[in-house]
Amino acid sequence: MAITDNRAIQFCNEQIRPLADYLGRIYYLGIAIDNQWTALGEDADALAILGNDMVRLSRIIRQTISFGSGVNTDWISGVSPIFPNTTEQVFDNDDNTAPDPTRPGPLTGIKVNNIITRRTEFANWLDTGLFAGGGADAGAQRNRFIMNALGQALNLARATTTMLFVRQLRTEYEALAKAKLITILEVAVNPGGTA
Repeated sequence: MAITDNRAIQFCNEQIRPLADYLGRIYYLGIAIDNQWTALGEDADALAILGNDMVRLSRIIRQTISFGSGVNTDWISGVSPIFPNTTEQVFDNDDNTAPDPTRPGPLTGIKVNNIITRRTEFANWLDTGLFAGGGADAGAQRNRFIMNALGQALNLARATTTMLFVRQLRTEYEALAKAKLITILEVAVNPGGTA
């Protein structure tokens, strides 16, 4: 049975696919910055060259925090029952009779649930330092990214920590043959775009 509910289609178009784009952007921009950071020597000169990019990455992370929070609110306030964690496809073409052939996908209940899981893991990582949650970081990573995004005292120590966080994210997404990254990319429309 297909998922044809208009509310489900709107949720996918306006929240799930854009959230996947945000998560993909963080991954791709983070890798690009980290590769340059390493090549440039991870020092004050590297920071002078890459500081604006680190601020931009932090701003995308900050936007993702905010956007993902709204997605989660809608998810728990009533959208989740529309998406069983199954292979049922979302019929989101013009007349809700088939998957939209112009987008990655097709979306399924499993793929939507996977993006919600990635959002939860992302929030846990920012709040606790662990993708599974339960750590004692108490939002320190979130606060560092927000301070970076606001351009507050991005120094060598903070830049080094920012790249450490990016490496944690990369390791998580690339584990098990990039299993988590694949769940993002099979839903995202423009994961390499700019925000």
